[in-house]
Amino acid sequence: MTFLNPAVLFGLIAASIPVIIHLLNLRKLKKIEFSSLMFLKELQRNKIRKIKIKQWIILLLRILIILFLVFAFSRPTIQSVSLSGVASSAKTSAVFIFDDSFSMNVINKNGSYFNQFKNIALNLLDILQEGDEAAIIRISGSEEEETKLSTNISELKNRVNKLTTGYIHGALDKAIVQAARLLEESKNFNKEIYILSDLQRSSFLNINAKTDLSELLDERVRIYSFEFPEKMPFNLGIDEFKIVTKIYEPEKQLTVAPIITNYSDKPAVNSVVSLFSGNTRQAQRSISLEPGETKEVILEGTIKDFNYNELNVQLETDEISEDNIAFSNIFVPEKLNALILTNNPPDAKYLELALKVGGSPERNIIEVKAINQFNSVDLTKYNAVFIVGPDKNIAKERLAAYVSSGGGLFLAPSSTSALEDFREIAVSLNLSYPQTVIKINEGKQGPVFNEVDFEHPLFKDLFQKDADKKLASPDINTYTQLAPGGRGKSLISLIDNSAFLAEHKYGAGKIILLAVAPNLEQSNFPLKAIFAPIVYKSLFYLSSINNGDTTYIAGQPIILDPMKYRSKLIKVVKPDNSSDVINMSVNQQLVYNDTDIPGNYKFYDGEKLAEMKAVNRDKKESEGERLKESELEEFLTSINFKGIQTTIKPDGDVQKAVKQARFGAELWKILLGLALITAIIEMILSRSLKKDLVDEPV
Repeated sequence: MTFLNPAVLFGLIAASIPVIIHLLNLRKLKKIEFSSLMFLKELQRNKIRKIKIKQWIILLLRILIILFLVFAFSRPTIQSVSLSGVASSAKTSAVFIFDDSFSMNVINKNGSYFNQFKNIALNLLDILQEGDEAAIIRISGSEEEETKLSTNISELKNRVNKLTTGYIHGALDKAIVQAARLLEESKNFNKEIYILSDLQRSSFLNINAKTDLSELLDERVRIYSFEFPEKMPFNLGIDEFKIVTKIYEPEKQLTVAPIITNYSDKPAVNSVVSLFSGNTRQAQRSISLEPGETKEVILEGTIKDFNYNELNVQLETDEISEDNIAFSNIFVPEKLNALILTNNPPDAKYLELALKVGGSPERNIIEVKAINQFNSVDLTKYNAVFIVGPDKNIAKERLAAYVSSGGGLFLAPSSTSALEDFREIAVSLNLSYPQTVIKINEGKQGPVFNEVDFEHPLFKDLFQKDADKKLASPDINTYTQLAPGGRGKSLISLIDNSAFLAEHKYGAGKIILLAVAPNLEQSNFPLKAIFAPIVYKSLFYLSSINNGDTTYIAGQPIILDPMKYRSKLIKVVKPDNSSDVINMSVNQQLVYNDTDIPGNYKFYDGEKLAEMKAVNRDKKESEGERLKESELEEFLTSINFKGIQTTIKPDGDVQKAVKQARFGAELWKILLGLALITAIIEMILSRSLKKDLVDEPV
């Protein structure tokens, strides 16, 4: 026997009250006046004995009334017993954990896994009785999603009917913990958790985690899982969408490299992979993959438009179609605005010429300003900033914020800049550390080029043949020795292993460092044929935005750049063309959370498209490997689950299996009935005793 409200048992102490009262009454002396001893002979000894027996019986009945009431309110339940018609069946609290990820769309002879589980849940809700309660947990649900036990079974059925699969990859182990906490609040005897999932191994994020849930998942909790056929669906999935091209110009080649995996146990032969720009197919090719094999596929198209270009890669339809498409986008600026900052304008003369010669005046707008004007400049107007002669008094935090949000920075010393100023800027941006300024004595040969990264976008299309890939070293008489380090890499190294040209990443932006001033005082580099192409391509490279590098997973919040918005209301257009609004006065962090659909999300500042962010599904959802029953048992053991875990065949009689597993009959109705009957008997005997006491001779 188990008590559902054991705290009420403290009320048993009250059973001592009738005994105490009885004992106190015995100590009271009754004064009887008589004139002669002759009246004592008239006492009837048998009647006195009868009165005492009634008194003891009434005492016992009063104790029983208290006992019956206390036990009734403590809700005693007999396990594994059904007393239909006499006792009420033990109340049930059930939590249904729905795996609503897209892997549940796999179809077998009985339909999709998800629809089968919906039918199972509806059948189980049908056998809940008055006083039973249930809750529904979606593994894709956020932590803020309100979930509570409800006795409104009709409403719960409506919720089940409205459930659909989505793209968010949830965690079953977290859902089990959430279900355990819900059941902890319940006072019902039967506590049940139904795991309605295909039990993907990847759904258990912390399968080896040791969490003690023994207090939440005690002996009264049963966990039900369902056995589905070990069918491995034929499925290819796009794991990653890489964009190889790094400099974007209209009518130029665009190269992408999606990574594709065969997640099935069958080979894939001549499956077609296509690249789309908008709704236009740009390229396609066929691939073959062995079971479990992963390949990178090269597709080449053409960049068509200025501004944002929406891209996607698609596979042929298979048994899980949701992972057959991946999204990305690139930004091609219609105008390239460059800002040159220098305290000595002659130092930037060749730099300015190289930027102007490379493009048309209508497209490339070059402005030259003094470094002390930096704080008043609207940086959102410029695709890249060129600083010649770093000044430590520049607003370093503002510069860092500009680069971090996707701006480009070209940094070079000047003939008059101080090494300490260069160092401060380098440290603030985590760049290669300027060790010293080296001056070559007259008549001595300066350092020459050692290695060149010809695969870098700055050099990639400069040479028609591999044999032509040679760069003539300039004559260097003064240079800043840049030690490779941090998160950067050397594009051109010198013979002393320092970097002549280096690249660093900082947040979403890129930084290029030059070891010499772009003038003729420190080298003749501006006169070399390679100078103008490197400077001009640097502008394109620093201005190019590849949002594929910061792809979000469905369900993850998108972080926006506050520098790109002036309006307080940001309009959001989702991939399904539905609209939403971000209120900057409410959400100062500029985070957008409603990312449940894969695709390109567009964010507008007024009428201007300010940003576009790609959201893709989690590749873990494509992994078909399932958790074995023994592994599920091991997981439950690791969290100290004390109840019983049962596996049910979904095509059998699920209701019958659950009814047989449920246990307990509550006795509170019987006990209340006994308390009532006992009270009636006590009342009758009390009246009889009172009459006897009145008739007693004195």
